[in-house]
Amino acid sequence: MAENLLLGALFLISRMLKLKFFQRLFVHMALPRVFVYMPAYNVSRQISPLIMDLDRTLSELMTAGKIRDYRIICVNDGSTDGTAEVLRSLSRQLPSLEVITHRRNYGVVKATLTAMEHVVARSQPHDIAIRMDADYEHNPKDIPHLLSSLNEPRTQLCFAYLPPELGHGFRFYLLNSLIGGYENLMLFHRWIPQFCPGFFAVRVSHLRSALPEIKRAVRAYARLYSSQFIHIDVYIAYLASLKGKVEFIRASRTHSQWIFRKPFTKLDRYLDAHSKFMEFLGSRVKALKG
Repeated sequence: MAENLLLGALFLISRMLKLKFFQRLFVHMALPRVFVYMPAYNVSRQISPLIMDLDRTLSELMTAGKIRDYRIICVNDGSTDGTAEVLRSLSRQLPSLEVITHRRNYGVVKATLTAMEHVVARSQPHDIAIRMDADYEHNPKDIPHLLSSLNEPRTQLCFAYLPPELGHGFRFYLLNSLIGGYENLMLFHRWIPQFCPGFFAVRVSHLRSALPEIKRAVRAYARLYSSQFIHIDVYIAYLASLKGKVEFIRASRTHSQWIFRKPFTKLDRYLDAHSKFMEFLGSRVKALKG
């Protein structure tokens, strides 16, 4: 906030003095930097086309004067399929790509926390962080729409949700929609038919202030249930809803070759994770109020 007020004051002074060069400089400095972060595990086929398309989209936004700069933060979570080699090659081509490597597979929650800590350490409060998956389920072309949603000052976070397709299997399609829809209705008062959407843009100011509580929640969940807190992204959004607005846009589909038929057995894990999260959230709400 103080940084924004200072920039605004300097801009007004330069405008009164008709110093156009400094006016342009201050406008540029006020633009957000964008940090896209993603955990990656055994995605050697998908990661290269995703990052190349992502870099192209962000470069176009910077050229258009929508953002000041950008970084792509990819946490390789102990992949064993050649993902590390692909990322190493990409990082030599793209200055925007920063790769963090876990020596072994810690799981998506630890990888996500590593990426978030890196973003918070490198960014300013008025910057924007974007969470994506590394398997090209999320379309980089949706990023301009996510950023536009944050133009409204009260909006802290915007999800791009992707309803399941019948190509995933009918039972998976039906139950995933119902579980996700009910959960999002309870948390955000919107029927959004996707379980744990993992594609969103969030203000770094919120991410920074929420990070200590997110870490506490991850540890508490592990103690209670001896499992990973896979709802970490939804919890970030829930905390954002306590400060301001959470918006949703419908995401576009990506290339059909990245859509895989999901096993019905995965729904058992979804149902179990959902019931545990709703129970856990009740206890965390009491702790936050206390």
